Amino acid sequence: MKSWLDNKNASGGDELDVNTIYSINLAYKLIKRFPKLEKRHRVVAGGLAVSSALIILASIAISKRIKKGENIKTALNSISEPEIEEMKLKKKNKKT
Repeated sequence: MKSWLDNKNASGGDELDVNTIYSINLAYKLIKRFPKLEKRHRVVAGGLAVSSALIILASIAISKRIKKGENIKTALNSISEPEIEEMKLKKKNKKT
């Protein structure tokens, strides 16, 4: 399977470190398990890319499972589609 990193015509930008690349690839693997979710979050003309928000939510879901002690394989296999869709970032309480 070709990686999104294989695109030699990419616009450039900052170079990603190994951990970031690994995290993004894990998020893509998780998203690929849910074709309907992926299709709903396709963006750009013709649906060429997945929404970055979905990638972030998938990454957070994986991270939460790993922090609870699950290994990566178990985390990827046990996360559900609703768990990704319902993921919300907690607002920090503002100190007054």
